[in-house]
Amino acid sequence: MLHFRAFALAGQKLAALHLDYETLEPRPLKWVETPGVPLDYRVEKMKLSKDKTTLAGIPAEVSEYRLGNR
Repeated sequence: MLHFRAFALAGQKLAALHLDYETLEPRPLKWVETPGVPLDYRVEKMKLSKDKTTLAGIPAEVSEYRLGNR
């Protein structure tokens, strides 16, 4: 029974994050721009790379997150 309560509490916290994300304080991030390269918001190809990011301050665990089997 003790394990069920721990999982139920974790599920409750996860549901709160999903449902109330708009009320959370934004995580402080810093834009990192490459000198000499003009800023362009056009996206031609998207790929998350651990060594090439446009924002600083993103936790390393973000790169390890998997949704389902992806």
